[in-house]
Amino acid sequence: MRSEKLRLDAELRDERLQASVIVAREVDAMTRLAKLGTLSVSAGDLAPVLKQVVDAAIAIAAADFGNIALLDADSGALSIVAQGGLPPWITDEDPARARHAFGTSPDTRERIIIEDVTGGPAGAGDTEALIKAGVRAFQSTPLIDRSGRVIGVLAIRRAAPDRRRT
Repeated sequence: MRSEKLRLDAELRDERLQASVIVAREVDAMTRLAKLGTLSVSAGDLAPVLKQVVDAAIAIAAADFGNIALLDADSGALSIVAQGGLPPWITDEDPARARHAFGTSPDTRERIIIEDVTGGPAGAGDTEALIKAGVRAFQSTPLIDRSGRVIGVLAIRRAAPDRRRT
């Protein structure tokens, strides 16, 4: 009887701890979102704002890496302008290869989710580059301006295969 009570007490402590971790994550997400709403761009420098957007997306999605790439309207090339957690060499990739690292979302104008790049469907992009960067799962979301043009991509990535739909 006593051992059963101790076991139940331990389970309750574990559940409370898990609940407090979830609540802390949610509070952090809400705080980050509120902070994003107060950011302003000074002298046309978007970089600090975009970096905070990436950091917030990584935290909210419980991801390992993330980045924003903006699309050059003339060349169609994507250039990474803010990132978090990715290896430095990834920002030096040639534009054509970098575009593949975002999958097909800029072209399809739809969010894509790849649960595991090693077994993923078409649209996963450059699997070799993703694995080299330590990426096994990712989500790529096109950024679309008010006129309906794709202006870039927000991507969050995970180091392990992931079945969640973030």
